[in-house]
Amino acid sequence: NAELLAEKKAEAENLRVKRDSDRSDLNSAEIRIDTLSGKIEALRRMEEHFEGYNNSVKFVMRSYTDGRINCGKIYGPLSSLITVESKYVTAIETALGAALQNIIVEDERTAHAAIGYLKRNNAGRATFFPLTSVRRAGEPTREMKQSASFKGYVGIASELISADAKFSAVISSMLGRIIVFDNLENATEMSKALGYSVRVVTLDGQQINRDGSFTGGMVYEALNNGGRTDVRHIIVLNDNKMSISENVGAFAKYL
Repeated sequence: NAELLAEKKAEAENLRVKRDSDRSDLNSAEIRIDTLSGKIEALRRMEEHFEGYNNSVKFVMRSYTDGRINCGKIYGPLSSLITVESKYVTAIETALGAALQNIIVEDERTAHAAIGYLKRNNAGRATFFPLTSVRRAGEPTREMKQSASFKGYVGIASELISADAKFSAVISSMLGRIIVFDNLENATEMSKALGYSVRVVTLDGQQINRDGSFTGGMVYEALNNGGRTDVRHIIVLNDNKMSISENVGAFAKYL
């Protein structure tokens, strides 16, 4: 009858509208996948060319990749092996400083080989972290534990980083004695109360040292310097890369 026919037409129209909507969503998803995949490829190329690192680090990594340094495993600069949430990047960068470009290697013998190669080629100097010799910081001190009760406490710097478990000793050694606070005012209040017994960095890159001195000022955002992406940018991109990869996977399943 007419009523049933109208009902069926309405159902058909609803299905058509839903189909068109799904088709549009699929097209959008495909475009998003292409965009994200392109970003991942750009990050991969950046990592392959060690953009943003000083010349001696580039020399070591390229020589190792080309097989000219073939004694043990060279994992890479510290900054390329860690993932840091964007909100913690400035604090971690401040805490590590130049150590961001230190190179993690398998053992002492590998460090010796890389240093010898740098020396023979007059290619500058670099610092190496052999996994077999670097020791973790140990348990938090009494003052570090007390700092957690103060306003603005964020955490121990080493616990704000993600990395492969085999690098945990290096990360602990570098960051296991540094506390992160939200701002300088709260960090100062804690430091004064505990007699400046712990080193503190803030989310915006200010620092209070154990001798009571303060270091701070403007922290510049990642900039391209002479066509090279700086190491700070690399850390941010490592974080973005994980998010992008997850999104690509999700979209692929959806399709």
